Amino acid sequence: MREIEAWDVTYERYALGKQLQAFKRQLSINTVAEIPAHGAKTMPAIYSIGFGMAKTKVTLINGINQYQTCWDTLSIGNKVEFRKFEK
Repeated sequence: MREIEAWDVTYERYALGKQLQAFKRQLSINTVAEIPAHGAKTMPAIYSIGFGMAKTKVTLINGINQYQTCWDTLSIGNKVEFRKFEK
């Protein structure tokens, strides 16, 4: 079964991205880590793209490598690193 997102999710991600870019500037954030919630959202691992677009280095912990495509499409693939951590 495939999850279908509500129509306003795209705008929500856009607004979140703009807010993350503002946080980066206001707080001088240089690195962030995201732990994607696999299964909880249709497209995990993109919530920190706003930081990447603001030239912040992002580490995706236990992210799925296929999401690299999203980052590459925006020409910020060099701003994300995928790291695996196991119990």
